Amino acid sequence: MNTGPVLVGVDSGTSGTKAVAYDSNGKLIIESDPIGGYAILGDGIGSSEQLTEQIWQAVKKALRDLTNKLYKMGYTRDNLLAGAMAITVQMHTSVFTDESHQPLRDRVILWNNTAGSDIVSEMIKQFGLARVIEMTNNHPAPGYSLFHSLLVKRSQPDLFQQARHVTLLNSLFGYRLTGRFCLNYNDAAGTSAFDVAKNCWSAEVADWAGIPVEFWPEVISPNELVGEIWGIEEETGIPDGMRLYGGLGDCAAGAAGCGVTKPGQVCAILGTAGIFVVPTSSLVVDTEGGGRVQSYGYINGLSHLLSTNLSAGACIEQFRRMLLRLQPGEEISETELNTRLPLSELDQLAMAVNFEKHNLIIDCRYAGERTGQNGWNPELRGRWLGLTPTTSAGDVFLGLLLGVVFQQMLHYEICLSYQGVTMNDVTLMGGGSKSLFYSRLLTAGLKAINPKVIVRPLVAGQGGGGRGMALVAGLGAGLITDLPAVAGNIERGEPINTSHPLSAQDMIDSMGVKYRRFMRHYQY
Repeated sequence: MNTGPVLVGVDSGTSGTKAVAYDSNGKLIIESDPIGGYAILGDGIGSSEQLTEQIWQAVKKALRDLTNKLYKMGYTRDNLLAGAMAITVQMHTSVFTDESHQPLRDRVILWNNTAGSDIVSEMIKQFGLARVIEMTNNHPAPGYSLFHSLLVKRSQPDLFQQARHVTLLNSLFGYRLTGRFCLNYNDAAGTSAFDVAKNCWSAEVADWAGIPVEFWPEVISPNELVGEIWGIEEETGIPDGMRLYGGLGDCAAGAAGCGVTKPGQVCAILGTAGIFVVPTSSLVVDTEGGGRVQSYGYINGLSHLLSTNLSAGACIEQFRRMLLRLQPGEEISETELNTRLPLSELDQLAMAVNFEKHNLIIDCRYAGERTGQNGWNPELRGRWLGLTPTTSAGDVFLGLLLGVVFQQMLHYEICLSYQGVTMNDVTLMGGGSKSLFYSRLLTAGLKAINPKVIVRPLVAGQGGGGRGMALVAGLGAGLITDLPAVAGNIERGEPINTSHPLSAQDMIDSMGVKYRRFMRHYQY
């Protein structure tokens, strides 16, 4: 029999869900198999949705797989009851429910939905951008829940008249588990309805939108107790009475999970989006810069910058799907995708290209721009420059990688421009980090901007949003007292070497030249 409390974290993202179990020293006990395959659906340009119950079932399946493995290892209900759990779900993902918290639509609206961009423009025209940022601390974006709500209110008025709650998946799942309707302040900050500086829902935004403050959940800290879990033991093995804590948005959860809990550290997430999470000692208010990055409350009294390139891994996955002749929306598991067309094969194609003579530039803003030198523009779409009769698949994949990396270089440069922000210690996480060539390109690009930067990957099986949630739950339950020390108890690889295919410095210099050319062509 194993002893000691078990900390459970659930990370439910756009492409899959995983549950993990850790001890109070931050060491992995076991993790579930990934549960995925739920497709992104859409009903028009800019529309991006998924089925609510499909995601909820994935969460329960992941928990069932995790507890089965724990019990086989000799852990018991008592280990789980002595521990705690927290959940992170893809940020900004919106649900509309009736008085009894039943969803009124079978789909959630996702973070990368841009169909409400006109409503964002209306808000900015009404108040002025500077005032909007004063009210919410962040630039509004069509992927935020306020604009999802107004989109549904206008396009489905009869349905919205039945709504009594606007919430995020994290809050909906928390309600189903505990009966308490609440949301952590990190997730709340990504709605455009929340006053981040005052840590409350904005009455002024509520009046403008015609959506009462009471529609939104109670706001709590990430490590505050939501309540005890009841009613899913038969389905999942999670015992009645296990404690659930507030959690974090998915990006912040990933940063905590890979040990990024102090200023000077950076989490670079190479996933569906390309993201930097940068802990700061206080909120950044970017009125003069036009809100180019977001600033949210974090943990341990810190805040964090969040910079997002909406179409990073999504571009790479789309290219792989095209090569496999998959139809839009056709489901395929990550395991099958990696079996049929491994990233390593595409890496080899790209590395065979003459890097210095490669001229294909691909602007990868397939879902618009959310952090840009010239402001936010959800209407932007990707463009290709430099196609020739001899363009190969390797040329295209290299062009895609460069287009993504150039966007991340721009975001890195913007984040560095804020006073007091240092970004010298970067940890890579996410599916894209499995591409060694992608990691090398990104490292060379960041070094072209900041020669002091050191970029390290997580060792396989380390970190992630699930680990972040397990640690936050442990902090809330009093089982972890020094979060930075425990979060940092993780393996990272050696600093990434940029010496392939050129020498290290030549690669850095070449990335700098290509980046400047990219910026000129696309008029940043």
